[in-house]
Amino acid sequence: MTDLTTLTTDQLEDIWNDCHVAGDYDLQDKVVAEMMTRDWFCPHSYDLMWELQDRGFHCDPPTQEDIDAR
Repeated sequence: MTDLTTLTTDQLEDIWNDCHVAGDYDLQDKVVAEMMTRDWFCPHSYDLMWELQDRGFHCDPPTQEDIDAR
């Protein structure tokens, strides 16, 4: 496995998308963990943005109402 810390943010997002489609949730969790270490990370995908926000990235964790509204 490639060291995730050496990948660009676009590469990480591509891997996240591939994992999402393939159902490789272990790798997907590792990719998200790496994304969260990058304060300046800005995802292109709303699905990824919501997942990061659900984990508390750059905001307070969402309320159940926020989650249900999606």
